[in-house]
Amino acid sequence: MFTQKNGKESVSLQPTEIMEDKTLSAGMKMIFIKGGKFDIGDTFDEGDEDEKPVHRVSVDDFYLSESEVTVGQFREFVKATGYMTEAENGEGMYAWNGSLWISQIGLYWDKPGFSQSDDYPVVGVSWNDAVAFTEWLSKRSGLKYRLPSEAEWEFAAREGGKKIKYSWGNSEPDGSNCNYADSNTSFTWADKNHNDRYINTAPAKSYPPNSLGLYDMNGNVWEWCSDWYDGDYYKNDIKEKPNGPSSGSVKVLRGGSWSSRAWYLRCSYRYRFAPAFRLYLIGFRVARQ
Repeated sequence: MFTQKNGKESVSLQPTEIMEDKTLSAGMKMIFIKGGKFDIGDTFDEGDEDEKPVHRVSVDDFYLSESEVTVGQFREFVKATGYMTEAENGEGMYAWNGSLWISQIGLYWDKPGFSQSDDYPVVGVSWNDAVAFTEWLSKRSGLKYRLPSEAEWEFAAREGGKKIKYSWGNSEPDGSNCNYADSNTSFTWADKNHNDRYINTAPAKSYPPNSLGLYDMNGNVWEWCSDWYDGDYYKNDIKEKPNGPSSGSVKVLRGGSWSSRAWYLRCSYRYRFAPAFRLYLIGFRVARQ
């Protein structure tokens, strides 16, 4: 449904529809996102060049998991399939050693270097690992699960395409609305004026959701998207259901993490890493039509 506002189409939000997939014993709630048109990119004119130009795009209706995939949900996948992540098969994953980001052998999703129980977001998974999870979930449920496109991700984070900086609005992070680099961390770039209560990751749904019912769209862990990354992609002005370039070397991530300063948490910020890259700041959430 669309309404006219200031001469432009904008999404008229409907009551939240929640579908709970019982395929996983841990459960997975999927939030219905009514598609529409919105202005994607740096609408506040303060971001990087790859967030420009702002242009109008459309997305279809879709579902998005209410939270990032948890350790417990990922554990169920591993137990059912015997799957070994690329961190387990390769050279571990990247982590902070106090002064540098380095690859640390022996770290993987179930041993990320800090304590996590099953209700925390899984970390240290590559894009390939995340896709493997969606393929297993699709086969097991009979539904088509996948990673969200970055256009879908931003549309959902912006509460259906609103002009807002963060998923909760335009107010800056203050420790009550997300998990980011705050006074609990030792990072030199941390915001020492606020306390979000966690040193590393926070349990899923520790902070209020946005108006669509989505948790942790900003902060906690970076989230893989389906798209290949191209710094000039927005210049192509693709208006209808953009899904990124047809090929590339790195994949898009969105949302920022527990180690990010506020600037990286913005809904329009675009990050990228190779599909096989593992980092204890990276997780994912799933989408489906």
